[in-house]
Amino acid sequence: LLALQRDPWVRLKQHADTEGLIGVERYEGFLIDMLNLMAKRLNFTFTIDVRDNITIGSQNETDGSWDGMIGLLARHEYDLALDAVSTRSFRLQAVDFTEPIEMAGYYLIMRRPSRAAPGLLEFLNPFSYTVWVVMLCANLGVAILLAYNNCINPNEWGRLAKRGEVEEEEGKNLNFLNSLWSVWGAYVAAGPEFLPRSFAGRTLASLWFFVCLVAISSYTANLAAFLTKTNLDQQISSLKDLANSDYRFGALERNTIVKFL
Repeated sequence: LLALQRDPWVRLKQHADTEGLIGVERYEGFLIDMLNLMAKRLNFTFTIDVRDNITIGSQNETDGSWDGMIGLLARHEYDLALDAVSTRSFRLQAVDFTEPIEMAGYYLIMRRPSRAAPGLLEFLNPFSYTVWVVMLCANLGVAILLAYNNCINPNEWGRLAKRGEVEEEEGKNLNFLNSLWSVWGAYVAAGPEFLPRSFAGRTLASLWFFVCLVAISSYTANLAAFLTKTNLDQQISSLKDLANSDYRFGALERNTIVKFL
């Protein structure tokens, strides 16, 4: 048997030399445990050759021969090899594999992109241009409705002032300019300076306060995300994206990922 010394699959025991251990007793690891269990159940003996300077093996494109561990197996110099080797179709042409003992995936390691400083108008990014226009139009619309209600509703400040029930100055509490200021104050959670007196005015103001609450909550959450996120110039999410991009990349020599790319 041929084994590649690689932790945690096959490794030399800490006191192997001082205790005078020989053969497979000098080694431990997951594959060593599996080998001993197989030998016990299938009733066979073996001699193990552990190396730490051998590669898995690659195929010569000229004559189709293999080197490394697979080459030794293909030339029948060894009967079995122990190592965590990924199963590939081109390797199956030379050797057989057992059932998988571990499922692992590849991960791309990329340099963290430099984060650009926030722009002067970065605070506008959480909402689109359309949303900002709609919000401004809604602001004007609600202010106009409050001012109109102030003029025609008998229970509102304007009509009460005309009847002399309140001061003339108080009758201007909800004119267009004051209504516009109160509506805008709800956006920034400052609260209205003057509250409507009529049921219709208070209903309209309550609905507007709820709209402002939702808008402020959404804006705050989106603003934090926009100010903290980092954008990649080109998003790489798979090996296919990497192969089709102009990124420079590197991999370990003779790694199967290079052949795949």
